[in-house]
Amino acid sequence: MKVQISKLVLILILTVCLAAKTSPSQQKPAARHDYRVQNVTALDALIRLGETYNQPMGIVCGDNKIPKMLVSVEASQSTPQEAMDLLMRQLPEYEWKESGGVIFVLPRAMPPLTNKMLTTTITRFTAKDSSADHFSMLLWWELQRKLDPKSGAAGYMGVSHDITHPIDSIDLKGASVQQVLSEIVRKRRSAAWVIPPSIRSVKNTPRDRLWDIIIYAAPPLPLAQLCCLNMDDFK
Repeated sequence: MKVQISKLVLILILTVCLAAKTSPSQQKPAARHDYRVQNVTALDALIRLGETYNQPMGIVCGDNKIPKMLVSVEASQSTPQEAMDLLMRQLPEYEWKESGGVIFVLPRAMPPLTNKMLTTTITRFTAKDSSADHFSMLLWWELQRKLDPKSGAAGYMGVSHDITHPIDSIDLKGASVQQVLSEIVRKRRSAAWVIPPSIRSVKNTPRDRLWDIIIYAAPPLPLAQLCCLNMDDFK
């Protein structure tokens, strides 16, 4: 009887030890940094937040408010989530969420054409050993093929600028355009995808009029000094 009790006690101790090793409380705490912006556009503020925390982001500009509205935030030793809460209080028509390591900023009333584009399913997206820009161009090509298989995806895809930080590989089946864009910036890490507010057509529209991939700088720089945003679509 004593032997059985001893075995039960030993099993209980081992179980507690294993649980302690895998406890969520053992996870790495979120990074804390000083985040300060003063009278900059909301889009600039969002990108600088991404730069400050090296946080991949996806931003949908449902109107001209994000690229034009001026905001100010002062957050000392805050997590990215705390900084986002302070910033987004100034953008009541938008909401934010975090999924799969990417922070998303979305309009509460999503433009129908933008929503249709982002939810379009790509049968298979696969590429490796290339830049975020090149992955983005391949996604544009796959999207155009999906919309019009006979078109041969003719059109201007854009020029690749991000050649110094190649992504090893992405292989997705049945993923939406939003999921592929998010995987690109998640793998690249120091990047965000941004959808302009002025999408009028998706079919045969140049890639940089549908979305842009912005590459962060370290230390953070203003949006105007970063690559590669087509500002004509944000006026």
